[in-house]
Amino acid sequence: MSHYNVDRRGAPIDWAAVLKAGYGFAVIKATDGATRRDPQFQANAQGARNGGLAVAAYHFLRPGAQAADQAANFLDQIEAVGGPKVFTLGAAVDVEDPDDEKGAWTALDQATRAAKLLNWLAAVQASFPTPMIYCIPHWFGHVISTDACFAAYPLWAASPSGPPRLAGSPWQEYTLWQYSFTGTVDGIGSGNVDLDRPRPDLVSS
Repeated sequence: MSHYNVDRRGAPIDWAAVLKAGYGFAVIKATDGATRRDPQFQANAQGARNGGLAVAAYHFLRPGAQAADQAANFLDQIEAVGGPKVFTLGAAVDVEDPDDEKGAWTALDQATRAAKLLNWLAAVQASFPTPMIYCIPHWFGHVISTDACFAAYPLWAASPSGPPRLAGSPWQEYTLWQYSFTGTVDGIGSGNVDLDRPRPDLVSS
């Protein structure tokens, strides 16, 4: 969820309608790289929470920026809306090939790629419980790492074509599955909405 998502009138999202439509949580974009901040983050985070949804916040990790600067940017945004306690589902980091910087990850050597992510995770974990990692699992294993240390971080798997394929990745199971990039949700009318569901055994019966 980011500034690209507004309601059909261009107004802030109607979070009560989102909840009524059966959606119980939202993962809200906070920051991108070392300096960029989503302009709708505060409105989205507060609106979702006030609307009765559980919320998480995520950062888009840039391969060309220092991990410490990116973590500081993220944590500054979190403090601006009340701190980590606001985000009952914690923090997440989006690790993928940026559309506007194709090949930026593979321009780095393999050790640097993994270290950049681990450094961001360590800096953020000083304030949050263990963050989630958002990625395409097989891409992550091929480009970032297959090291089992990453399996300590819950996987938010992007896989619109079917259940996440985890072979060749560090993970044996996922926590969240992003199953659509082109969803529609009552109360959110502008732009496609990414849709997610938790692993079935994590949902209370």
